[in-house]
Amino acid sequence: ALDQARAEEERPTVIVAATVKGRGVELFEDKAEWHGKAPNDKQLAMALRELGEPGDERYSEEDAR
Repeated sequence: ALDQARAEEERPTVIVAATVKGRGVELFEDKAEWHGKAPNDKQLAMALRELGEPGDERYSEEDAR
């Protein structure tokens, strides 16, 4: 789909994808109340750890909630 969209030069192109907001982070996944809201430092650290990125080790899972 991406290759076809990039190759189209005559008209606008759209790709529709079925996604889940916050996928991969339990605190945020499929929870509408997080749409447009920034996590605090503790929540961000927890989310990064869940995604396999280095997080701030000072915060536990309980701190993020």
